[in-house]
Amino acid sequence: ISGVVYPSVVWSAWNRHGFLAKMGFHDFAGSGVVHLCGGCAAFAGAKVVGPRDGRFTAGEHGEFAPHSPSLVVLGTFLIMVGWYGFNCGSTAGMSTTSDAMQATLIAKNTTCGGVGGG
Repeated sequence: ISGVVYPSVVWSAWNRHGFLAKMGFHDFAGSGVVHLCGGCAAFAGAKVVGPRDGRFTAGEHGEFAPHSPSLVVLGTFLIMVGWYGFNCGSTAGMSTTSDAMQATLIAKNTTCGGVGGG
């Protein structure tokens, strides 16, 4: 995947001669290409491997309890901090008022995405 598929998709999106770029596709900070490739690879892998033996039984619906609610909250906090650093930092600098306004919009969208993500 990392030797053939990902470079082909990246070239088509990020290179000005790629067919996605020619169609007007703009991938801000590269997240579209990364998540498209990762999601498709994960879906294909899950389809090939199938469900875990003994995890799911036909007709039986067991209760799912998280292992540690405090670690769930800590993980959520850490990933949100990382998202702010990556997403807002992707503006590559804030030397003008326009750059600062763009970073503010990105921070707002990051917050909305994190809150509404499920």
